[in-house]
Amino acid sequence: MPVENSAVYPLVSVIIRSMDRPTLTEAVDSVAAQTYPNIEVVIVNAKGRNHRALNTECGNHPIRIAGNQESMNRCQAANIGLHAARGDYLIFLDDDDWFLPHHIEKLQQTLSAHEAAIAAYAGIQCVNEIGEEVRRYAEQFDPIQLRIENFIPIHAVLFKRQALDNGAHFDVALDLCEDWDFWLQLAELGDFQFVPEIGAVYRFQKGEGSGIRDNKVHTRQVMIAIYRKWIPRWSDNTLGSVLEYARYHKIAIAKEHALLQLQQTIAERDHQIAALRNSTSWRITQPMRAISAFFRNL
Repeated sequence: MPVENSAVYPLVSVIIRSMDRPTLTEAVDSVAAQTYPNIEVVIVNAKGRNHRALNTECGNHPIRIAGNQESMNRCQAANIGLHAARGDYLIFLDDDDWFLPHHIEKLQQTLSAHEAAIAAYAGIQCVNEIGEEVRRYAEQFDPIQLRIENFIPIHAVLFKRQALDNGAHFDVALDLCEDWDFWLQLAELGDFQFVPEIGAVYRFQKGEGSGIRDNKVHTRQVMIAIYRKWIPRWSDNTLGSVLEYARYHKIAIAKEHALLQLQQTIAERDHQIAALRNSTSWRITQPMRAISAFFRNL
């Protein structure tokens, strides 16, 4: 259903790269439950010909299907979704995750209030297969940290169409960390604003550790490829900040390790003292120690 006052509520495109998981319905339902009134849903059929038939509506919001009935990888599906989206603002949602009802409204309000911002993001709660929280992504934005590693899940971020107008896209040479590379592109165009509350949920599937990054060797290779792509574009000041950041954290980790060792040493000493005081010989010699203390104090 079209929203009459689109100046107050600009169109937001929710792009879902669908592999036709059983959880797709829950993801779509979470969009229907949004408090923001002007949304379109673009579902990219990344699975191919055997994808289930889909509705044309998501609550009060229209659904459009993109794709050519051929299977595609994550970056291909993301780019097709970007090209198909008509919104002034865009956000991704994978078909096994979901939004909380206020997510889009809070992000759109934040972005509209910060002209220099290209994107806004909220915290993400990660849950296991039985709904228990296993971690959170909820860090203030740090452009230097973003150049070292990604700390923002893909469905945390609402971004302006301006990013597409300036050529932002998903690098099809990447089969991992493609969202990180995309955020680096956006960070060249404007600020990121953080909304300090949980806006969406990421679902760890059964048997999943840290997701697609369980293959540490491959993850390292992809991260190196991204560094090689971006380092030549960074100024000397940016590179200096990256190195200083890494140095600072190395020192901080060393201090934390030393503190843990000290705490462990103290705990072991306290345990030994407690064991000594509870020993039979300690109790037997207690009167003698008391007499000795008495004469020392004379």
